[in-house]
Amino acid sequence: MSMMKCCYCPALVDCDEFPESLYVKDHDGSCVCPYCFTARDLDIEEGDAPVMPYLAAMLCLCMLIFLPCTSCAYDMQVQLTGWKYAIQLLDPYPVTVKSRTIPDFAQKLDAVNREINAIPYVQDASTYREENVWQTPLQFAQVGGECRDYAVAKYQALYTLGVADADMQFVAVRILRGKHKGEFHAVLEVKHASRAYLLDNLHNDVRPASAMADYQPLYFINRQGWRTAQ
Repeated sequence: MSMMKCCYCPALVDCDEFPESLYVKDHDGSCVCPYCFTARDLDIEEGDAPVMPYLAAMLCLCMLIFLPCTSCAYDMQVQLTGWKYAIQLLDPYPVTVKSRTIPDFAQKLDAVNREINAIPYVQDASTYREENVWQTPLQFAQVGGECRDYAVAKYQALYTLGVADADMQFVAVRILRGKHKGEFHAVLEVKHASRAYLLDNLHNDVRPASAMADYQPLYFINRQGWRTAQ
């Protein structure tokens, strides 16, 4: 298994399994995902600098969306607008309902969780002097972010590995126990091969979906749609 991380964003890819799918190689052999650098759309000559990621980053940083993430009386339309902004790098790709067969899935899931959890947690107010800023994974990888950013980045990374949109849910929650009790939070719930998992920036180990008992779900979103907790 040859796992590589995009040198511009948190996405991971198994280069042995998907050499011609969602990833390309830069001239120096580093892995570059198409959200950062789409080689087929550019006339690339040997020695050309991969300037597209930097231009994209500059553009994204000029388009930050400042929206409330969660509150006691959250506006669901506001949350959907923030979600659609954050996940926009997947817009050119189809909404999927069936996951691919992914060898060594548990190892890859663990790698995604740990790699993205390694990005620094930085409060929005420190970076933007605003609270509750929805970011794309590219922005998040550059400046760090909060719980929603980890969940969105994991969603995007797992999509590139072949997990279907239908098998993932961004879940906004309230923490029910522990030192963070009462705080709002966001996690990613993932299903694969009849098993369900919870990816959480508060835990480097991937946990079973039963760990959702630690939280009160508020709403669920993926690229198929959304629903509030019953």
